Amino acid sequence: MRIRVIAATQPQANWSRYGLKDYIGKIEGIENNKDEIEKLLNGDFDTNLERADRCITNGHHNTFGHTHVTLSFKETPKIITMLLSNIKSCNISEKSARFTYMLASKDEVELYNKWVNIFYQLARKKNPSISEAEHKNIAVRNAEYIISVFSPIFSFVFTIDIKDLNYFFFAAKNYIKKEKDTIWSVSVKRCLENFVFKTPKNLIIDGLENEISHLSLFAQRQRSEEFGENYSNNYLTSILQLSVAQHYNQSIAYEMFLPMDIKNRCSSAHIPFFIPTLIRHNSFRDKWLADIASISTKFPQGVIVHVNERGTLENFILKCRDCFCGNSQLEITEQTKSTFQKYLHHVRTSPSIYEQLKSFSYVSPL
Repeated sequence: MRIRVIAATQPQANWSRYGLKDYIGKIEGIENNKDEIEKLLNGDFDTNLERADRCITNGHHNTFGHTHVTLSFKETPKIITMLLSNIKSCNISEKSARFTYMLASKDEVELYNKWVNIFYQLARKKNPSISEAEHKNIAVRNAEYIISVFSPIFSFVFTIDIKDLNYFFFAAKNYIKKEKDTIWSVSVKRCLENFVFKTPKNLIIDGLENEISHLSLFAQRQRSEEFGENYSNNYLTSILQLSVAQHYNQSIAYEMFLPMDIKNRCSSAHIPFFIPTLIRHNSFRDKWLADIASISTKFPQGVIVHVNERGTLENFILKCRDCFCGNSQLEITEQTKSTFQKYLHHVRTSPSIYEQLKSFSYVSPL
């Protein structure tokens, strides 16, 4: 066995569309040519372009998965972060809300600051033994539910292969063109139009698209539930919790669905909102609901949506390990515990699965 590096990420690196095809042509030659790898890596430029074009024409797009690009996003809506995070080949690192300047609309910022202060005081009263920094962290995590999923305030770094970037690019264009207009979808389209406009065009390859591709975050149909070696679970959760879940285990698939009355925002009375644990059973509960309902036209991240979660038993156990560490967002910890108990109940007649799952214990968060 002989191993050597033939390509690696270089900070600040960029390439032309033809340079990208040249590299893909070399990789394709390795797969379908008798010559040694070293000779193919130094092969003719025009021949490499022809090979790359054949890959596109023949639908052999996986070869383009050998090339990755890292993009930096600033002043980006949460919905774009979520749509990109749902691509399984990607890696994403998002700046924490603790270090994000909430440059949202005036009414959002006013409510956000108001509730940061309220949650901070409640956290101090409930957990006086923890540090001031932890109190502030709890306050920020809870107040973030106020911020709109469409407010362009988030920053992240995103790495993806060229094939899936192109698939997403064309899926975004299809959504813009074909999705029926609702108040929700019009806002999504506006964000996607900005993404399509700002994406560096040297990364977009004509013909590198999947005719049946769609934005994987948005459910195309209702999924049934099942629990065994694999699982499919339906539940209600906030948009914010779903965005957090996407970062834990990318082998797990997530889809979200909004009922039509919420998409069209008939009335804030039709929209369910998440109520943080700190205020769920005290006098602040009704004040919270009144405040978040007052900005329902902006789709705050506290809006409750329908979610389907699918994966393998092992991937769910890995998610439990991450979510039961005691430092996770409280909502995702509660939701994962609920799924854990539901999973156990459904596999109680399958001893090997039941024992494997049951052997994984969890701890309560602060």
